[in-house]
Amino acid sequence: MKTFAARIIRRFGFRRILIANALLSSVFTAACGLFTPQTPFGVMIAVLLIGGFFRSLQFTATNTIAYADVDATADQPRRPRW
Repeated sequence: MKTFAARIIRRFGFRRILIANALLSSVFTAACGLFTPQTPFGVMIAVLLIGGFFRSLQFTATNTIAYADVDATADQPRRPRW
């Protein structure tokens, strides 16, 4: 998923990704609640994999925005003061 994240975010933008992805992640999480003992194993795996993709994309986009405001000086390695 990480290989696609940068391309997806560049193409659609952070705002669209975060809004649409929050909805998609919620739908796939709710879909897990609809599993029954009769639900085919393949369907369960597909829902879990696709939902995991969208959740991972959501965390990646959110964490990227969190680091957008970090100064270049904050990225410098620090020397311990002792």
